[in-house]
Amino acid sequence: MLTRPLFGDTHPQNLFIDPTFSVRQGGVGNWMAITADPAQGAAAFRGSPMSDSPAGIAMPVGRLADATGSSDNFNLDLLAQVPGGPGPYHLRVWISTLDTTASAWLDGVSVGLMTALNGGLIAVEEDPTQAQVIAGRTWHLFTGEISRSLTLGGFVLFDFPASTNTWLLQSPEFIPTAIDPSSTADRARRRAAREPRPITARERALADRYWRQPKLSVPGGHPALYDDDAPAARRRR
Repeated sequence: MLTRPLFGDTHPQNLFIDPTFSVRQGGVGNWMAITADPAQGAAAFRGSPMSDSPAGIAMPVGRLADATGSSDNFNLDLLAQVPGGPGPYHLRVWISTLDTTASAWLDGVSVGLMTALNGGLIAVEEDPTQAQVIAGRTWHLFTGEISRSLTLGGFVLFDFPASTNTWLLQSPEFIPTAIDPSSTADRARRRAAREPRPITARERALADRYWRQPKLSVPGGHPALYDDDAPAARRRR
């Protein structure tokens, strides 16, 4: 028997608005799943409970794969915009594959933060000492400390190579280290993220495509404008 906290061990002030992969796209912090060939349609992306995972059923597992009916396998990306502010930050996510055999090694998978549309990409690597084997499937923890501040915010990018895999993701978290509840000893054991490298034209195009998607919003208003008891002149204003 295991005790799993509500929402696993993710922080309530997670800068990912959708850590449960509910496929609610549009807006800062929500995910956009992208395939390298738009002609093949959107990537297949959803969240579902999965008990044999690091957080159990406390956190849904995201599933990312080529769209149904794709004629080939394509590079897949999962992208979320995050707000700016003073650093440092902690970025982490659990990644595996639906095929238990393929889960042993995640060749070609990368996790990183694009610091701005025209800035650099800071890569976060796997910590092999934290890998978990659950029901024959290996889960890999990509985690790291990003020391710099994000004046203009950025984009977290999970990049997956073309393959037959259905990729599994759980408990994504991006938080300022200042609110990190982990112990000082645990934080000291984390690997520092790599030094930033220039982003590629493809990565810039991904961020631009994210920015151009329709935003989720609620029209502004005031209760008095919709109050049936308010004078007609006030309602017209």
